Amino acid sequence: MPYIVTPAQIDADKKDILDFFAEHRPTIDNDRYNWIYQNNPHGVASCWLAKETPLQNIVGTAVLFPKKVWVAGNQKMAAIAGDFIVSKKNRAFGPAIALEKEVVLGCQKNKFDILYGMPNPLSTAILQRAGFKKIGFIQRFSKLLRMYPYIERRVAKLFRTEPYIERRVIDKSLAKGLLRPFDFIVEKFSKETWVSQSTEYVPEILTRFDQRFDILFEKIRDQTILIGERTSEYLNWRLIDSPIEDYILFSLVHKKTQEIGGYITFYKQNNIACIVDFIALDAHKMFDIVFSEFLMYQRREGADAVSLLYFGKSFFRNKLREYGFVVRPPLRDFVVYLNPEINCPIDLENPEYWYVLECDNDI
Repeated sequence: MPYIVTPAQIDADKKDILDFFAEHRPTIDNDRYNWIYQNNPHGVASCWLAKETPLQNIVGTAVLFPKKVWVAGNQKMAAIAGDFIVSKKNRAFGPAIALEKEVVLGCQKNKFDILYGMPNPLSTAILQRAGFKKIGFIQRFSKLLRMYPYIERRVAKLFRTEPYIERRVIDKSLAKGLLRPFDFIVEKFSKETWVSQSTEYVPEILTRFDQRFDILFEKIRDQTILIGERTSEYLNWRLIDSPIEDYILFSLVHKKTQEIGGYITFYKQNNIACIVDFIALDAHKMFDIVFSEFLMYQRREGADAVSLLYFGKSFFRNKLREYGFVVRPPLRDFVVYLNPEINCPIDLENPEYWYVLECDNDI
């Protein structure tokens, strides 16, 4: 059946778009639409619709979510390519590539300097045909804090039963007791245990980002070649006011001045602390202070593990490995499209210049 691709009117077409999502991606509901499509402080989303003709039924969507980034100390307007959805019966008839070609054209029409995305492998091939370039992979790093849940899951997988240890092998409390010495050994040999604790900063759980975080970001952006904007306005919208997850803000606060030395934002899922953002005043001493304090806090809270998604410079990956993080599946591609008219002194296709965490995605 013939189809056309047209720009959507975010407000006027809202009902039709949500009806399409309800059938093909139910996780995108009215709350998420209001939040990320209409109320993004960096701008309203740009959306393209593939429609069957002459019925005008929506059969596909592709979206750009505006995101300000800082490149070598200069602000650029980027956009996250997301919500690329095509109905199953139309995936073989061309709407997918036509939608993404419109996205690329939209990069210039909407004056975006950079487009980036984190697609699955099937979508990557389509984005590459439209002009995107794959420059690396999003990696998931994880660190085990307690042995028992991990061993229980592994044994359950081996014997195809849930939970095997609890039901077939041994009393759960006894199993935990037997493994506690191993947890103690792992903790004592972990780097966070040996990092010198700060006498100037103390950890605090805060409820919102305030002007102190603006001051921190102004310092950070000049030290980092490429980083997404992290002002208090943006972070409150993206994290604290998100309808998707209940995020927790772990901060290091100076005892005297109340300045912020760094922070980690995370949420809990299956007793795993999932980090979505991390910033420290410097990449060495304060990095170690913030990260070690956070890991010890998670041990006290009884978390089983800590996990995060990351793409970018190898320095951060190496620091994660120092703290016992290992790479886990799944991996996702990281793709970019650069506006031909962008005036930039660095090679933005070099992964070593990027710093991308989960909060830099569209969710």
